[in-house]
Amino acid sequence: RDEYFGKLTWAPTDDILINISQRTSEKTIEGRSIGAFETDSVSAGDRADQDIFTLDGSWIVGDATTLSFQYSKFELESGTTPDNALSVVPSLTSQLDLSNLDQMGYFNVPSLLDADDNYTAEQIAAFNAGAMPLIAQYGYSENGEMLGGGGVGAYYQYDNIDFYRDSFELNLEHEFSWGDTYHTLHVGGEWKEGKEVLARLSNGWGAISYVGGLDESLEEGSSTPVIYRARVQQMSLVAGEDAVSAINSEMETLNFEINDTIEVGDWTYNVGVLVSRDTWYGQGLKSASGTLSGYELAPGEKYKMYQTDWSDMIQPRLGVNWNYAEQDSVFANFSMYNPEASSLARAASWDRNTRAEIEVEFDEAGNVIYAEPRQGSSGKVFADNLKPRQIKEFTLGTTKYVGSDLVLRAHVRHRKASHFWEDMPNNARLTDYSGVDAEGVPQHIADKGLYVENLADIRDEIGGSSYVIAEVDGGETKYWEASIEAEYLGENSYINASYVWSHYYGNFDQDNTTATTDANTFIGSSNYGDGRGRYPWDNKYGTLSGDKPHKLKVYGYYTVPWEANIGAYFIFQSGKPWEAWDGSIYGYSNGTTRYGEPAGSRRSPSHWQLDLNYTQDFTFSGDMELQFRADIFNIFDRQTGYNNNPYVSSETFGEYRNYYSPRRVQLSFNFKF
Repeated sequence: RDEYFGKLTWAPTDDILINISQRTSEKTIEGRSIGAFETDSVSAGDRADQDIFTLDGSWIVGDATTLSFQYSKFELESGTTPDNALSVVPSLTSQLDLSNLDQMGYFNVPSLLDADDNYTAEQIAAFNAGAMPLIAQYGYSENGEMLGGGGVGAYYQYDNIDFYRDSFELNLEHEFSWGDTYHTLHVGGEWKEGKEVLARLSNGWGAISYVGGLDESLEEGSSTPVIYRARVQQMSLVAGEDAVSAINSEMETLNFEINDTIEVGDWTYNVGVLVSRDTWYGQGLKSASGTLSGYELAPGEKYKMYQTDWSDMIQPRLGVNWNYAEQDSVFANFSMYNPEASSLARAASWDRNTRAEIEVEFDEAGNVIYAEPRQGSSGKVFADNLKPRQIKEFTLGTTKYVGSDLVLRAHVRHRKASHFWEDMPNNARLTDYSGVDAEGVPQHIADKGLYVENLADIRDEIGGSSYVIAEVDGGETKYWEASIEAEYLGENSYINASYVWSHYYGNFDQDNTTATTDANTFIGSSNYGDGRGRYPWDNKYGTLSGDKPHKLKVYGYYTVPWEANIGAYFIFQSGKPWEAWDGSIYGYSNGTTRYGEPAGSRRSPSHWQLDLNYTQDFTFSGDMELQFRADIFNIFDRQTGYNNNPYVSSETFGEYRNYYSPRRVQLSFNFKF
């Protein structure tokens, strides 16, 4: 990673200050993603080129008035790139070179079939006859025998996603007195635009598999046996064969705020409101009068996807603070706000219908038989009158000084989130649960019917997905927190100790919707709501995966006479909640995020560890200083397990998949001059 940063500060007059800064970063990773039975030629790398430009300034208009502005521009161009780039260009009029499959793409080396694989003896014999020379040429060796099941060639895909963010804000602050009250009035406006560009290109023919005649061509009226199959990104096909561009999606936000800080004696009040409007833009449609949907197909063209109402994004806040003594206070705050859903435009963009992966069939000579788009994500209609995701929060707290060297702090916080958006099957409320052990859709939800009544007619007109963007029925999360903290500052010592009790519960846990946690899922594209077992009424209500009911932290250091600090950090925290995933009770073999019991019914063990630190300063003549630092992390080597395997069907059900890091020693030197 190479990173460069520069900043210029300029004061053209005593009342005006301007700052300009630029940060540039280039990051490259190579040699990633090699499986146990793959050749190292299939490795991939990541790249991330980032630029951040900021221009801000302030103008002191008068003794009590300040006008300020800020413009920022953020660019992140990132992606996954094969370390081994292939020269072959896929074309539906070309041929697969069967003698050099490891130069055509990523080739999945077949394994031999046996009599238990649900095929006829003739099919198995024909398949194995073609597979054996492939295994001999591309397989891996184990105990002197060539075996299939691995992969050769090159990483199958270029996966590029670029993010662009521009914003401009203007603020005015004015101080004034009115009777016995002192006011600090703040008025501001902000414009933000975010853009994502998604392009997926195949490396050669992408992912190639040997089918061996087990399948027949999908072409209507054809019974030609398929010998090889490739999955190719449509954006990779050469010009003249319906070549398509990247998918562009955008979001625009307007914010206006007014806030007044009012001081009256020992009391301080903060009263304000933020009003916003969000607009999402997709790609692939354009407005058309006289149509049922209001659109017509226009691949590559920008269209307005959805826009919230100003009245739905009125976000008030109120705070009060009472300094009943010189340094002691109690306070209370309430706020209501609407977080952005910046990823939604990409998830629902209409051009996802025409950017699907292409499945290409080949005969025994490598000639193309047939090609068609694979089923996958596609553009989605929005349900009417959606209420933006909303969070309500209040906090009560106090600060108390006990003497000059000890301060105590405590607070209670509650947060409730509702009106979650997600992609849901249009008929989710009418899902048939007959023949399965799950309870089914609650009647009060089933009575609501389809999310979009005329979706079938819209799809007949312009296509699109059977899923829609809708509010999750009854979707909510709740969080309670109670905290106490003590901070002591002595002549040669410092101690900070805190304890937090909390509870996080509800029925919308997007962080727990994949086979592994924290998989960077985003609104409109997670497993949540995708069929039976994944709806909010399917055991989803309970303790959520981020819940940590008990957390104790103690940090401190002591300064010894020989210019050194000895420090320690202790932490104790509750384990991670989890639940059994069982697809069978919902009629599926796949158990991913299909809860077999209420959310958070189980919990991994709690964890504690102690870290130690020693820092020594050496001072030389002049201003030169050498600092030596030694850290020992997790000194008792407590490698507590967490992230239990939730799959009931797995032989390792309940076993830990991750462990806290072991004991580690780190030494560092820092020279100052």
